[in-house]
Amino acid sequence: MAFTSEVKSRKPGFAPGYGIIIDLEKDLPRKYDANVFGDGEGKGLVLTGNVVSVLGARDSTNTPVTGEYVSVTVRSGDNRKTVFDDLSKTNEGTRFLLEGVTVHDDQIEARWAHGAGSNRHIRASEIVGVPHVTFEIPEEDDGPYSGNLRLNLDGSPTVFDELIDGEWFTREFSFETVVARLKTSLDRNLKFRVSQRVLFPSLAVSVNGQESLEQILTQFREAGYTSSVVRTYIPGTTDPGKVDVQVLSWPEDIPARDQVEAKVYEMPVLKETRRFASLRDGEDIAQIEVIPGYVVSLVGNPDDPDKSVKHKFVRDIVVKGLSDGQKKMYAAQAYGPGIEIRAVNEDSVILGLTRLITRTEGQQYRNLLLIPTAGFPEANKLDFSVKDKTPEVPESGADTPAS
Repeated sequence: MAFTSEVKSRKPGFAPGYGIIIDLEKDLPRKYDANVFGDGEGKGLVLTGNVVSVLGARDSTNTPVTGEYVSVTVRSGDNRKTVFDDLSKTNEGTRFLLEGVTVHDDQIEARWAHGAGSNRHIRASEIVGVPHVTFEIPEEDDGPYSGNLRLNLDGSPTVFDELIDGEWFTREFSFETVVARLKTSLDRNLKFRVSQRVLFPSLAVSVNGQESLEQILTQFREAGYTSSVVRTYIPGTTDPGKVDVQVLSWPEDIPARDQVEAKVYEMPVLKETRRFASLRDGEDIAQIEVIPGYVVSLVGNPDDPDKSVKHKFVRDIVVKGLSDGQKKMYAAQAYGPGIEIRAVNEDSVILGLTRLITRTEGQQYRNLLLIPTAGFPEANKLDFSVKDKTPEVPESGADTPAS
C-alpha cells in the first residue's frame, strides 16, 4: 500500500448527477456585485437557498432533501462573472433549476443553472434520449427506404437495412458521409428535425395480436403518448438478432381552422423489416410489447433561420463539426432518466415542452433494444459481442423530419 492512511480522490470522467429546484434567499442583483459573490475572475458561482425538490437522484446520504438550506457551486471551472451573466439571461425570480448536481467531500456542485419560475412545470422523466438529427436524403434511392437519414451525434456510423430488388442488404454510412449529405440537404432546403424521444417503460403493455396492438396504440394516443416503441422479441433471449424494435408514431389529428384544412392521421402499422419477418415466421414463439412515449423537437423558425435554435444546432454541426469531447458526451448519454421542463400559462395549463435535460443519475442504455420492462427484464443483458452493427430503429408514420 502506497499510503499509510486513506486518501480521497475523484475519478475522472463525466458524473451524471441529478437535478435540484432551489429557491434563493433573495433575487439576483441586476449587475454582478463583487461584495456579494467575490472576485469575478474567481471560479464558480455559489447560490444559496432552500431545496424545493430533488429530481432524478438515487438514494444517497449525500443527497439534499426538500426544505434543506444548501449552498451550491455552479460551474466550478468557469469565471464567476461569466456564470452570473449566463444565469441572468434565464432569471425568472428566485427559483432556479440546478442540473448535473453532484456532491464531493460534502461540497455540492452543479454543471448548470437556469430560471425555473412559476411559468415552468418541471418533473423527472423515466427515459430520455439524446438529441438526434433526422433529414430528407438529398438523392433518391441513396439511403433508407423511408427517405430519411439519421445523424448519430456520437460520431458512430449510420447503419440501415435497404430493400433492393426484393432482397434486404445492410448499408453503412460513416459520420462524415452523413454530415456531407446533411449539408446537401440543407442547401436544397429539404426538411429536417432535431428531436428527443421520451419513453415510459414502466407503462409498457404486452399484446397478442393485431387487434390488441391497435387497442393499446389507441389508448396510449388518447393519453398523449403519440410515438410509442413496439418491441418484438423471443422471451429470455440474450441475442440482439432476436429482437426487433420499431417506432410507431400517431400524432393527434389537426382540426380545420380558418383557411387550413383538417388533417387526420391513420393508425400506423409495423414495417416488414428483415428482423421482424424472421421473428414472425420463426419456430420460437415471439412476444410483442408497446412502450408508450412521445417525441419533442427543438423549435424552428423558417421565416428567420438565423434566430432558430433548431437551425443553429444543425448549422453548427455542418460548419463547425463536433469535437471528440462532444461525441464522447453523446455516446455516454444514450437513453436514461432525465428532467423535463414545460411552459405553463397563468391557469397552470401546459403549453408545450421547452427543454429537456438528460443525464440525471441512473442506468444509461445504449439503444432502444436494451431498455428493460416488466415483460422483458432481460433486455439489458443482450450480448452485442457477436453482432455489433445493429440497424437504426426505423422511424415511421408522421415521425419524419419537419421544417
